[in-house]
Amino acid sequence: MALLAGVASCGGDAEAVDGGNDGVLAEGASRVINVETTTVERQEFVELIRLTGVVRADQDVTISAQESGVIRRILVDKGSAVRAGQPLFQIDDDILKSQVQEATARAALASETWERRKRLYEED
Repeated sequence: MALLAGVASCGGDAEAVDGGNDGVLAEGASRVINVETTTVERQEFVELIRLTGVVRADQDVTISAQESGVIRRILVDKGSAVRAGQPLFQIDDDILKSQVQEATARAALASETWERRKRLYEED
């Protein structure tokens, strides 16, 4: 595909062609116009626009722990997709372990107290 661009000169060249007849050519005379041609080639066109805006999340999620404690390790990278029930953090469980041991000891004591009182009641 070729693009033709016509360039007509104004001034001295036109007078030279038409003999100085104020732009009127003599009958049978032709006017000479220089023409340049060029081949049109495909080029990538990239338009870059920089804009400022506000981004809002498609979905808001509130994360809360079932137990409180100090986070010792983060198991998932920020921005990663997660599924329901997947662990995200590892909490320091030393305090929780001691609370479980204390609750187990209290349960054992309550069970032993119940058994003693039950025997005393049965014996009168």
